[in-house]
Amino acid sequence: MALEKFDKRQRPSRPSIGIRRNGSISISTHALTEFDLTEMRFVTLHYDRKESIMAIKPAADNDPAVFKVVREKDRTAVIFCQSFLNHYGIPYKEGSKTFKPTWDEKGKMILVKIS
Repeated sequence: MALEKFDKRQRPSRPSIGIRRNGSISISTHALTEFDLTEMRFVTLHYDRKESIMAIKPAADNDPAVFKVVREKDRTAVIFCQSFLNHYGIPYKEGSKTFKPTWDEKGKMILVKIS
């Protein structure tokens, strides 16, 4: 028998996007690395109402629609965007949820199917 000891401090080793109960979006370190976004400082947020797909697109700070990306101590990126979530009726107050992101090479943005 080959038993492994689970270390609760382990972080998932796959990219993830979280919508937090406080109305922010978190981007895991693995997503930042895999999508080559470690230097990202500003983003624009987009939403397809019909398909329930959210997009996070790196942007320049001179775009009037940008949201600032804040880094947490473990290098997770956070976007405080309650106004965006409220505008599109994306639920977050009930509790945090995690989603698997994909990279759209053509649009140079992260896509997240909100289910």
